[in-house]
Amino acid sequence: MNKSVLAICDAEESYVRRLSDVLSQKSMFPFQIQAFSDPEQLRAFADDQAVEILLIEGASLNPEVESIPQGKLILLSDGNSPQGKEAYPSVYKYQSASRILREVMACYSESEHAVLPSVARKELEIIGIYSPVGRTLKTTFAITLGQILSEEYHTLYLNLEEYSGLQERLGLDFQENLSDLIYFLRQDKPNLIYRITGMVQKIGALDYIPPMLSVTDLREISYREWEYLLDELILYSGYEKIVIDFGLSVDNLFHILNLCGKIYMPVRDDPVSSSKIEQYEKLLTLADQGELLAKTQKLNFPVFSTISSRGCPPEQLAHSEIGEYVRELLKEGNTWTQ
Repeated sequence: MNKSVLAICDAEESYVRRLSDVLSQKSMFPFQIQAFSDPEQLRAFADDQAVEILLIEGASLNPEVESIPQGKLILLSDGNSPQGKEAYPSVYKYQSASRILREVMACYSESEHAVLPSVARKELEIIGIYSPVGRTLKTTFAITLGQILSEEYHTLYLNLEEYSGLQERLGLDFQENLSDLIYFLRQDKPNLIYRITGMVQKIGALDYIPPMLSVTDLREISYREWEYLLDELILYSGYEKIVIDFGLSVDNLFHILNLCGKIYMPVRDDPVSSSKIEQYEKLLTLADQGELLAKTQKLNFPVFSTISSRGCPPEQLAHSEIGEYVRELLKEGNTWTQ
């Protein structure tokens, strides 16, 4: 991947080093980080190499630095706006690196001149997790699958359920989620991938976009918008695997499921669950969806005692009983390779 440069300049050397280290560790981050504590070093660097985003404290923004060609200049603010620099957007420097990244990417995505990342194209596999039956450990399985795949591949997890419970389970307060991403998508702006970059968070090594909180929002998203989002990820993200955890309210569900190369369907063997599966399969047959049936693998999980008795933190699932189950499943099904 040939990455554009994001230059950070702040007189506090330890701050610059910490921020650049955190941003550099973000998987699929589409920029090369260059860190400076001296504006003169930044200016010398810019004489030889183009800077796409310049993230700089106001005190370091002298006229010479201000004249450096760049795609977007964003101020690192300590809470005060430097006199005469009010026209530049700013982010508060004393907050988490994740929030800084989100705000910088949101700002850059609004730029009419944002440069789309050049990605070394790799074959991408979309894996769907869906079941008409509830209480099957579907989401636990989906996160575990994503974590284990992420040990070998750049993997993204998308939860399209009505009630994911992910925010509560992780104990986080998501500042933005899929609803915000779809809203931006509807503005018909060409820089969606940067909004995605700023929104991505992690469970262990697994990337995920915070799921929607509103069922109404989920139901109002058309299948064409889901297609557009997936196309952007395929073209510009560099992900190799996308794991989609489907709920029941996705528009034109069969169409989106057909975008998946493989579908796992967790099931239960009680009479009510069996009847629901039978009805679902009859519907697929009536809808001439034989191909969808062919790529679906049913999974009837054994009892995972640790998970059943006290649960398991999401970041530890890959090393739990269900993690062992998923590793064997992947080995048998050869899902590791396309």
